[in-house]
Amino acid sequence: MGLFAKLLKKDRSEDTVQEKREVEIEFDNVTLETENILNTIKDVARSQKVNPSLLDFDILDYKTFYKDDTKSDAQWQELTKNNIVNLDKEKFFLNPSIYLKQIYNITIRKKEPKEHFTLDLTVAVNKLFTKVTVNIKKSDNIHYYSKLEQDLLDEINKKKVKAGIMLGVFEGSLSREVKKIVYKIKMDKMLKEDQSFLACEGFEPERSIDDRIIFHYKSKFKKEDENGRVDHTKKGVILPVNKGEVIIEYIKAKKGVNGRNCKGKFIRVKEPVERYKDMIEVTENIEVKEEEDRILYIAKKNGYVNQIKRGVYDIGDKMEVGVVNLKSTGSIEAGTDTDVKLHIKDKSVFNDAVGPGMQIESSHINIQGNVGSGAVLKANDLVIGGQTHQNSKIFTKTGKINVHRGKVEGKEILINRLEGGYVEADVVKISQAVGGHIKAKKIIVKQLMSNSKLSASKLIEIKELKGSDNKFFIDPTVERDFVQKRDDIKKEIERIKNLLKTLPQKGLQKQALIDKNRDTIESIKKKIAEYEALNRKPPATFTDKVEKFEKLKESYEKIQEQIRENRELLAQKEKELVDLQKSIFKARVVVHSPWTDFNEVTFRLITPPKNLTYYPDKGEDVKIVYLKPKDEEHKDFEIVKRRTL
Repeated sequence: MGLFAKLLKKDRSEDTVQEKREVEIEFDNVTLETENILNTIKDVARSQKVNPSLLDFDILDYKTFYKDDTKSDAQWQELTKNNIVNLDKEKFFLNPSIYLKQIYNITIRKKEPKEHFTLDLTVAVNKLFTKVTVNIKKSDNIHYYSKLEQDLLDEINKKKVKAGIMLGVFEGSLSREVKKIVYKIKMDKMLKEDQSFLACEGFEPERSIDDRIIFHYKSKFKKEDENGRVDHTKKGVILPVNKGEVIIEYIKAKKGVNGRNCKGKFIRVKEPVERYKDMIEVTENIEVKEEEDRILYIAKKNGYVNQIKRGVYDIGDKMEVGVVNLKSTGSIEAGTDTDVKLHIKDKSVFNDAVGPGMQIESSHINIQGNVGSGAVLKANDLVIGGQTHQNSKIFTKTGKINVHRGKVEGKEILINRLEGGYVEADVVKISQAVGGHIKAKKIIVKQLMSNSKLSASKLIEIKELKGSDNKFFIDPTVERDFVQKRDDIKKEIERIKNLLKTLPQKGLQKQALIDKNRDTIESIKKKIAEYEALNRKPPATFTDKVEKFEKLKESYEKIQEQIRENRELLAQKEKELVDLQKSIFKARVVVHSPWTDFNEVTFRLITPPKNLTYYPDKGEDVKIVYLKPKDEEHKDFEIVKRRTL
């Protein structure tokens, strides 16, 4: 119903004053017909020189009239109660040409105390006067009497007409609600709870809807971060969308529905405003779906929304820019799942094609120039023709980088020259490495200079070793799924070991109880047998003790079974841990050229946890280095050095 404005506060306060005391005045009752009761009371009070607040009125009867303004000789005609019942109400009352009024036959009299009727009753209306609510407060000072129903109806009607509300036209279930309340008072000898119900309900208007355009694809762009801070690097140059996504929605203009309030006044709604019809045009890459109240524009492929010209939209999947920096484009977030191909053309050796602090996310990124400090790149496929700054970060499935100094993670990474950067991937191929840290399943370097750290789980292959102080690690933990499996097994082993510490203690406690009570139970069993031999029922205490003893033995056996099962499981898990590192015996370090000074090869074992290191001499012509166990239990190992490939 919305918020209600309380009316007639003054009337309530006057009633309260008059109920406390009778005011002796001279006044002759007046019976007459009127359209405006409050104004008529004022006129009568003035004529008899009486304060209007000391007067009250009774409604003897009322008549409802209507007039159809479309008729040239329109006259007011009575609308009887039977007419109202049989009306097509919606058609009649929503006709803007129909006017309504009521004439009331009333008696104006002195205000008198209310002897029996003590209910605290108010009437409230909503803003448009289309709904009228009666509110009655709970009371233990009200009792049933024969005229209570009529008095309650009269009081409600008096408050309604004071507010200009018509009687008998839009009342709905008023009479039924009054009967319910009277019945409650009759049964309970009081009104236990506050009561609220509709006393009148007109025709609520429905407002017209102006047409409008909703650019859904723009709503995805947020300049604020998760903490509400504005990110000034974001300018929304590319706004990505996925196939099947609603990118634009046109809401059609819709005329509203007129109404009529409880005063009988017609409520006319304004005509809708239509400004944007036919202002959206699209290419074949966007589906147009028209519905009754709207038109949806849906992307037919992954990409970004490209406004070709004013009002004409397309889904693009390729974009070329000169540079990406704060001044030009800002950060670009096209998403790695949208098939957008971004080409950054600037290839100056003196400037950054991707400026400091910029973030780029796109399915495919091709950068012809350099990547600046603090830049973050995310892609499925990436090519960098220049060099990356040492503080840059790159995340891609496949990547090809000319000169790398920053950090890159992916699946397959190709680097022309590594200069102290960090690389982590499944497969890494490098033409020349001059310092840096590489972690991968397989690492292949054509020319290795000095001060590099290479960690692989399967293969390190060096075509030409030219420098010194390089460290080679065969380490299965460079694979993240290996680490997860290892940690899961270790956690399970730890759990089983802890269990095997507590279970034997519990078993010993139960064994001690069994030993302590064994002789007693054997004696009880003999006595039970004697009772049974005499066809007599043994005492319940005997049988209870034997049952408890048997349950104690069963509990002990269960613990022993748990110990056996967990010992077997522990052996199984420890074997799994040993088997897990067997892949290290298949791993190889392959160096095609003779060894140089101060290089080392380390094999990292997890069971037992230790390192085995080989320090090749300068000029040593060892081509392949690998690890093998000396025994079947994998407790001792040796590094094998082969001079042939």
